Amino acid sequence: MGSIADLEQQALSQFDRLVETGELLWTEVTARHVASTPFKFQFRVASSLAKKPQSATRHQKKVANAFDDDNPDFSLGLVGPGHKLILNKFCVVRPQFVLHTVEFEPQQTPLSFADLSALWHVLGSLQSEHFAIFNCGVDAGASVGHKHMQVLPHPGRDEFELFPDSVELGEDIYVHQDVPFQHAVQKLPQTADADALVTIYQNLRNHLSLGQQTPHNVVLTKRWLMVIPRRVGRIADGEMAANAAVMVGIVWMTKEHEYELWTRDDPMKFLPEFGVPR
Repeated sequence: MGSIADLEQQALSQFDRLVETGELLWTEVTARHVASTPFKFQFRVASSLAKKPQSATRHQKKVANAFDDDNPDFSLGLVGPGHKLILNKFCVVRPQFVLHTVEFEPQQTPLSFADLSALWHVLGSLQSEHFAIFNCGVDAGASVGHKHMQVLPHPGRDEFELFPDSVELGEDIYVHQDVPFQHAVQKLPQTADADALVTIYQNLRNHLSLGQQTPHNVVLTKRWLMVIPRRVGRIADGEMAANAAVMVGIVWMTKEHEYELWTRDDPMKFLPEFGVPR
């Protein structure tokens, strides 16, 4: 992987080149903001996602070339010995990254020291602000069964805010009293490294009484780490799906019909169905 100064530049130029040749599917989609409490929702209807394959199952077997990254233009290089950073082929925002294990590991296994170390390196190597998500298993919203994390541009704070950014986090584990599903957030120390992340991740999972096999989401920024226990990846006869981003209000779908399903009522009401109600 290149130096800090050029990773983002390299990613954007490769991204634009792949869009031009039609190998990477992306068109800019305007966000639609829907008010709710205690956080609002940011919806995007993107037809590019319709072609995204769903290969994750509850009992994951190895999937050959799960990320279709034989094309060197998708690759941004190795991160440590065990992970590879690539551009996501099915994008809603520009750019989207996938960080996957080089050797097959099932998506339903919790993040390891190596995973968090690679992820922290990537977040620290991007000049503009990004955040990371991990969907631990199909019931946490994973669509691919080979272990991977995603890195996305931070939505900023003007029109939409990730809810832990809207509060003053102290040293203790934080739970937002008005969020209707179980979650736990921990502020990161100023000198955070992979060791600190592993400890915090374990503490949050213990706090939520999560077992080794419990499906859950992880959302990670440069300031905090959050864990969200999950029950199902889809509801409404499979027509509504939720990954980690959805649980913080960032919802992407392929059809207008799905947007109508989400907004027929307060969208916040659906999140406890995917997660664990408080």
